Amino acid sequence: MRLQELREQAALTQGQLAAAMDVQQPTVSYWEAGKTKPLKKYRERLAGLLGCSVETLEQALEETNQMRRRHENARLRLMEALAEEERLPYEVCTGKLHVTGAVI
Repeated sequence: MRLQELREQAALTQGQLAAAMDVQQPTVSYWEAGKTKPLKKYRERLAGLLGCSVETLEQALEETNQMRRRHENARLRLMEALAEEERLPYEVCTGKLHVTGAVI
């Protein structure tokens, strides 16, 4: 189960969860997208708001992060295939595909 699913099961919006955690709504969005994780010192409070154990929360955060990595890898493979199909010179640097000076 991902973090978004835990929040939805708790019948909370991102805004409501953000207010309860005293963070901005985009912060919750970043957590749900796997871009960042809540600080460890706040995870017990977050688990309580979501009605789950800290262990379940940790599993959800890991699953969310794995999903993000899978999506990023799939996107990169697709961009590489398109660059090769068009016979464009490219290189991969820090997880981004650079084609003839442009970043795709």
